[in-house]
Amino acid sequence: MATSTWDFKKLIVAYAGQTLSGFAGDISIDPDGGEDIATKTVGSDGSETVVVFHNNTSGGVTMALMASSSSNDILSALAAAKTVGPILIRDTNGRTVLEAPAAWVARRPVVAYGAEMSEREWRIDYSDAKFVIGGLAQVS
Repeated sequence: MATSTWDFKKLIVAYAGQTLSGFAGDISIDPDGGEDIATKTVGSDGSETVVVFHNNTSGGVTMALMASSSSNDILSALAAAKTVGPILIRDTNGRTVLEAPAAWVARRPVVAYGAEMSEREWRIDYSDAKFVIGGLAQVS
């Protein structure tokens, strides 16, 4: 039986030349920008089917940072400067890699204060991506 391991520390997240850290929760990648990669149309008599492959290589990344993370300062400055720069997310536990030459802060987080530590959820959109969804490396 094969065994794989997962360690969040082995996930590399970099945007506009800055390595981000201080994550509070999940990082999710929407590789298709909410759009199907292919759609089909079937003729009314059923004799013809056309499949249209879409060439949309844009998408988005949603990430939650701890309120205490200095990466909030980095993303705030990049958003204020309207920076468009490269994004890289590489899972060194395995083979998943997202690389895009053009990414930007699309949504700043809602900021809430309370008795407990809160998260700051950022959305970074990108275009012209190369995205490989791979598995984890096997250790045995």
